[in-house]
Amino acid sequence: MERRTDFVIALGLSLLGILTRIPFRSRFLYHWDSVNFALGLEHFDVYQHQPHPPGYFLYVMTGRLVRLLAGDANASLVWISVVAAGLAAAAMFWAGRSLWGREAGVVAALLLLTSPLFWFHGEVALSYMVEAAFVLLVALLCYGHLKGTDDRVWLSALVLGGAGGFRPNTMVFLLPLWAISVWRYRWRKALGAVAVLGAVCLAWMAPMVILTGGLARYREALRAAGQIVAGESSFSGIRQLAVNGFRLGMFTLYALGAGIVPLVVETAHRAITRRTQWRARVKSPEFALFFWWLSPSLLFYAFIHIRQPGHTFTLMPALLLLLGGLLAGLSRQARWRTWAWALTGAIVLANALCFLTVPPTLFGGERLTLIPPTWLTIRARDASLDHRIGYIRAHLEPAETVILSSGLDFRHPDFYLREYPVVRFAERPVTTMLSLPDSVRTVVLFGEDLVGEDCPAPNPGVPVSPDLCIIPRRPGQNVVVEGNVVYLFTSTTEGFP
Repeated sequence: MERRTDFVIALGLSLLGILTRIPFRSRFLYHWDSVNFALGLEHFDVYQHQPHPPGYFLYVMTGRLVRLLAGDANASLVWISVVAAGLAAAAMFWAGRSLWGREAGVVAALLLLTSPLFWFHGEVALSYMVEAAFVLLVALLCYGHLKGTDDRVWLSALVLGGAGGFRPNTMVFLLPLWAISVWRYRWRKALGAVAVLGAVCLAWMAPMVILTGGLARYREALRAAGQIVAGESSFSGIRQLAVNGFRLGMFTLYALGAGIVPLVVETAHRAITRRTQWRARVKSPEFALFFWWLSPSLLFYAFIHIRQPGHTFTLMPALLLLLGGLLAGLSRQARWRTWAWALTGAIVLANALCFLTVPPTLFGGERLTLIPPTWLTIRARDASLDHRIGYIRAHLEPAETVILSSGLDFRHPDFYLREYPVVRFAERPVTTMLSLPDSVRTVVLFGEDLVGEDCPAPNPGVPVSPDLCIIPRRPGQNVVVEGNVVYLFTSTTEGFP
């Protein structure tokens, strides 16, 4: 009877996750990675960043299947995120229930569903929500291995290998946890699990490499991507360490919201009051679970690379799970029960209101780190892309126009404006000069990172989005980009730099 009740609760939480995502889905591809995925639905080639390295083969192939029903690339990928949000809620419930009981599972699932960061990624065409669902499922199975209550190591190997097909980094970061969990079994059983993991990985890796054009081409794509990651390594200097730390702190705030305060306070309190019990706790399966779950991701994000909020989805579910266990534990103490439930309700309500009402300009910055993951951010992004794309199509001829795309938008013209010639600037700042044919009469700056010295609209009576700079060009003028400033320069003018 209790098992049936748990299944009903898990199903209810899953449906709640799906239904609360449906009204707020994005209409346009949100991020440049979203465009990479959408282009991969048409032609898979990691070398061409369709999608970007290391590949996301199963995610893109799943998107192709969903597109048969949804029709549109963005809608297909967003629906995957919506369903994944429901699955993640169910997995969070089962994980919390296995660790601390039914109340902890329900609280943890509600925290995940109302987390601004997780709610946001359930509405956009990115693979991070799928990652969250896989992370929780792998952690749940590994916890059963650590306790000795679930010896289906073949199943955890199957899930871990499948997770790698959707997001390879998921498998890499969870591999230490899985290895520690499986190591306790007899060598034949553990070796069989390794064989299953290898077979699953080979099943998605082989076609991915073949579609990319062979192993040499795929390795070159990985090498180029690795250079970008190495350039943002904290080992390159204190400044990058501070940048990584700031990003990790902001993304944690977005994920936990109001819950970050009680988690920090209670963790510090327990560290002080229960410091004599650390030997017994270190030997517990719970400690092993969270230590090997959190450590690889935290070390990589702090010292190597972190850029997107969704990168943290390998570890944020663990923090939400700990917060859910903490609040449920307080509710079981008679003197704290009322306060615990009041605090839980306040956190859930505050986080939900944050997602629904906070504007994208809250922190006054245009950097991705400072853009709150909220519905208003999604709505503003959709409106901006809709207006800019519509304006270009309605007023500018492809044969007379060149688009300079940058920042969050640097890949979008490749999908939405593919009939227009495009020059992409993925990294800023840059210094370059572009020689254009005399037929080009208009230079368009598509994105927030490039600034034009003068941006008059060709049609003064037609409003232009502030993110769209349109510069008329005369024959013979070159386009010069210095830092993030774009201007036109006639080669016969003295003093060209």
